[in-house]
Order: sequence, then structure tokens, then C-alpha cells
Amino acid sequence: MSMPSLLPPAIHPILVHFPIVLLPAAAILATFRNRLPWAAQATPLALVVAAVGALAAMVFGILEHEPWEELLNGTPQQPWLDNHKILGVATATVTTLLAFAAWRSRTNLFAGRRGSTWTLALWAATALVALTAWYGGALVHET
Repeated sequence: MSMPSLLPPAIHPILVHFPIVLLPAAAILATFRNRLPWAAQATPLALVVAAVGALAAMVFGILEHEPWEELLNGTPQQPWLDNHKILGVATATVTTLLAFAAWRSRTNLFAGRRGSTWTLALWAATALVALTAWYGGALVHET
């Protein structure tokens, strides 16, 4: 008799929700930073947790991709998987770089003209995670 696993069969689908939720949250917080004084302080935390989630989702996506490769090999959905992998790596990279830059600044991210740049970067990262999620969702629900 074998011991049941404590881990679910696929961890990637659980982890992807951290960047899917927290990147838009960081962008919204950055957008309203002037109206909500605490939002400027909460933005880096949301971004760091999103980056950790994005990196973990990427790692487990790479580790768990083989059944999808076999299932979709030679099908019209194969490019969807390829796009999802490329966009997943890009999302994890961009999110991690933004989180690292936020951590390195150690000052108010939104001082002076930088505020608009940070807000725009967070919305761009949100668009990237949304596109990545679209491909992932299409793979799960359309195949």
C-alpha cells in the first residue's frame, strides 16, 4: 500500500492565481495612491508577493508541462501552449524585475515623475499576465 501524496497532482493551476490577482491589485493601488495614503505603501508588498507567485507558477509550469506537450503535439492548440510558456516566462521575469526595483529603491516609489512610470509599468505587467492567463485558460477549457 502506497502513501497518499500530500500535494495535489498539479500545483501550477493553484499558483497562477497569485500574480493574476496581485498584479492588477498593485496597479489599482498605484493608480489611487494619491487618494489613499496607504496605497503607495501597499503596492510594493503586493508586487513582491505577485513576483514570488509568478516565479513559483513558472517553475511548476515547466515541471508539469509534459502531459500537455503529449496531449497537444501536432494539434492546432500546440501554438497556444508555446505562447503560454513564452508569456509565462516573460510575466515572471517582468514581475520579478519590477519587484526587485521596488525593493532596491527603498524610498517612495511614487516620488516626483516616477509615479506615473511605475503605474504604467504595473498596468503593462497586468496586461501581460492577463494575456498569459488567457492562453492558459484556453488550454484548460478548449482542449
